[in-house]
Amino acid sequence: MNINLHNHYHLKQLFKRELFEIYFLLTLRYLSTYMVGIFIPLYLFVELSYTLNSVIYFYLAWLIFFTIFLFPGIKATAKFGSKHTMLFSLPFFMLSTAAILILPDYPILFFPIAILKGMEMGFFWTGFHIDAALHGRKKDLGKQSALISFMTVLPGIIGPIAGGLIIQLWGFIPLFIITLALGSIAFIPLFTSKETFAKTDYILSEFFNKEHLKYFLAYFAQGIGHVTGTIFWPILIFTILGSYLTLGAYGTFASIFVGIFGLIFGELSDKGWKNKLIKISAVFRAIFWTLKAFVQSTLQVFGIGTLSGLASLGITIPLLAKTYKRARKEKVAGFVLFRELSIRAGQITVLLTVLAVGDLRIAFIITAISSVFFFLF
Repeated sequence: MNINLHNHYHLKQLFKRELFEIYFLLTLRYLSTYMVGIFIPLYLFVELSYTLNSVIYFYLAWLIFFTIFLFPGIKATAKFGSKHTMLFSLPFFMLSTAAILILPDYPILFFPIAILKGMEMGFFWTGFHIDAALHGRKKDLGKQSALISFMTVLPGIIGPIAGGLIIQLWGFIPLFIITLALGSIAFIPLFTSKETFAKTDYILSEFFNKEHLKYFLAYFAQGIGHVTGTIFWPILIFTILGSYLTLGAYGTFASIFVGIFGLIFGELSDKGWKNKLIKISAVFRAIFWTLKAFVQSTLQVFGIGTLSGLASLGITIPLLAKTYKRARKEKVAGFVLFRELSIRAGQITVLLTVLAVGDLRIAFIITAISSVFFFLF
């Protein structure tokens, strides 16, 4: 009976109003993202016939403005609060999505769309991570991180196959309209609880020191993997799978498999397995990202791609829990900014490398090699 009461208490804590708002926002936001996100590189590369280099320049502009707008995002959390900061991202989301709708007729909007997406992300993610870090309970940070990850995986079960089906039946325009609607609705319950403010009295250079080196390198490696997984991996496997519907089916299959293990990883993180889980997962991350560079069949895409996603999740959940714990121990806004800048550095580095080499498969090898950084934990 006591155990049941104890578990019930923890469940209530994990779903208290402030965190529920985060989970709801993230679920709808990622539903819209998964419906369209995996297809955006293909929309540019396949449908609109932009070159690979042009797609890379698009994402470089996106990430550069993402980096720039982290700073006003951090300032906004101190003056207006983290929830309002997330809300400030909404107009940029709406404008960028609307602009994508008319991009075929107005190609001049190519880079403005990327800039608007970067501005949106700069405001949203600073507000989100500060809000999540301040509302979590120390002993439940692993479970909270797992739930946050699960709320990104859950939409991944529906989003990719739904997006692929919509594209197959009606094309990209209806998909972007649905994405715009879902992304806007996500913010509705955000203000049913009190606003959260974070002080910005920190010196950023203090975070770039020997003590934080392992965090910098881990975030740097995560940034590399994120860009490779969301830009170059879809382009590569589309040449194998051959259709948007099959690509969506792959995304759904991978999300189901990964989602099953997400909460298990969160439980292990709270039981003191954070560092072990990161290191074990890093080994498999290196193996499967190397294999990804050589996939040639549908079976290999589904198998290797899914196992790679599982290995990455085994790093993401405990590392996010450690991030929130560290942020609360130090100056939250400063550490969140440090994390975001480190991730952007990895993302921009891999884009520039592919641009220089001219072969997107180099990104897979770099991602695999970067796994070594996780062994510093």
